[in-house]
Amino acid sequence: MIWIAAVVLLTFLLTLLLSRLLRRYEAYLERLCAQWKGTYKQKYDHLEQILKGKGAYQFQGLYRERAFEIEYSYRWGAFLDEQIRDTPKESLRIRFPVIQKFWLRMIRSGPEKHSGEDVLFKTPAGSIYLIHSNQMEAASEFLKMENAQNQFPVIFDRLEIYQGAGEIEILFPARRRFSENDFTAAITSLFALLSAYEGMSKLVLAVFVHGILNKCPYCRDEFRSGQEQIVHCGQCGARLHQSCWKENGECTTWGCQTRIALRT
Repeated sequence: MIWIAAVVLLTFLLTLLLSRLLRRYEAYLERLCAQWKGTYKQKYDHLEQILKGKGAYQFQGLYRERAFEIEYSYRWGAFLDEQIRDTPKESLRIRFPVIQKFWLRMIRSGPEKHSGEDVLFKTPAGSIYLIHSNQMEAASEFLKMENAQNQFPVIFDRLEIYQGAGEIEILFPARRRFSENDFTAAITSLFALLSAYEGMSKLVLAVFVHGILNKCPYCRDEFRSGQEQIVHCGQCGARLHQSCWKENGECTTWGCQTRIALRT
């Protein structure tokens, strides 16, 4: 009976310790968002986080009448779950909705050598990023625009415009002492960058037609016959899932403003 009581006591103490750890994570995000009005939400309750060895705390607010979402993810039990073993131990994501014109991913790159096929971009702050896009010509033109270059957040490890959202990710923010001022600067810069993205797409005179692809340019999922209705743009011919077109509200091709979709 003594060993049972010892196990129960040890479990209680471990649960208490981890609950305090989770509260420390939550307090960090609350400190970053202290000057913003909004709501907090736990992705999982404390017990579920303890059992999973990972968790996430979310904040939803408004900036200039546009909703944004923050997700602070953390983990400590990688030895319990192989699926999270290679994921960052700490990550902060800032996300705004956006009318998508092309998929764009920018991943911060180190000093290692790159192949001649890699497309690189250097921000005004001197950071180098590896570029991925389904419309590389359009992405390159956008990144060269002065209105875009002046708005890049100073600190981010990944930027992605995908499935109706523009998002930046900062790895290990607490370790890097990512402060309230850094947080505010990241929100305002991302908002300005996405505003430039949406605004510049309306000023482009040439439509960058990207051919017939086997993936939806909005959600990046492959087209599967018979599973979902596919539509195409009446101007440039870009194909999308019908639900993706409805969600985005217009064509995803850079320079194309068509809101009329035709059944394929």
